[in-house]
Amino acid sequence: DRNGQPNIKRLDSMLRDDTILVSLMLVNNETGCILPIPEIRELLAMRSILFHCDAVQAFGKMNISKFRPDFISISAHKIYGPKGTGALVVRPSVPIEPVFFGGSQETNHRPGTENLAAIVGFAKAVEQMEDHSEIIKKIAFLRDSFEKNLKKSIPDIIINGEKSNRVCSHSNVYFPFISGDSLLINLDQQGIAASTGSACSSGSNKSSHVLEAMGFDEKHAKSSLRFSFGRTNQKDDVKKVIKQIFAIYQRAQKNKNYL
Repeated sequence: DRNGQPNIKRLDSMLRDDTILVSLMLVNNETGCILPIPEIRELLAMRSILFHCDAVQAFGKMNISKFRPDFISISAHKIYGPKGTGALVVRPSVPIEPVFFGGSQETNHRPGTENLAAIVGFAKAVEQMEDHSEIIKKIAFLRDSFEKNLKKSIPDIIINGEKSNRVCSHSNVYFPFISGDSLLINLDQQGIAASTGSACSSGSNKSSHVLEAMGFDEKHAKSSLRFSFGRTNQKDDVKKVIKQIFAIYQRAQKNKNYL
């Protein structure tokens, strides 16, 4: 829906007698909206359907262990660890079988030589994670400050999924006065990194399928940008971004055209 939340009744109607597994993300990677995992888990448990949760976007930003699905996927780069390294956490009572065969690595689940340096780096990144609550408070403050002050400067903007429960780090903003690509280029020239969609779809000129699924039209989707905040960001970063966006807005207003 417009708040980025799945329709549980619709999900229920899609389940079949031969459905054995449902896979959903905990946090949407474009909007930051948190999905109602406990409700979904309860629905699936009633039907004895296994549940896989993609918690990559939530890892390091919220307590993911409390959701307790059958499988959880996490990734090292979300906590400043090596890219290309992840983990699948499996409930002990759930049997899994390999898809590839050959060697006996990964406790006979997948053949192939592991990237030990990256795995050790992942473990070290976990060890070095600071107090979760303090990190979350800091990042949430920066994100909320960004949205609050951006609205003051440009009242026409819309925060996509704002009414939903969102993870602390994401802000997906619709700018009615400029195309997302134009804004992205202008911000990039000032050393500001943002995205017109997910990092996975960078380089694509298609509008966000997530925003379109939420009911927004193509123009809205193509004029929306995702901003992400992390533990290295400071108040000055937020001020700089707002200042640059407002300068672009003023130019668009002066020219009286949609850039």
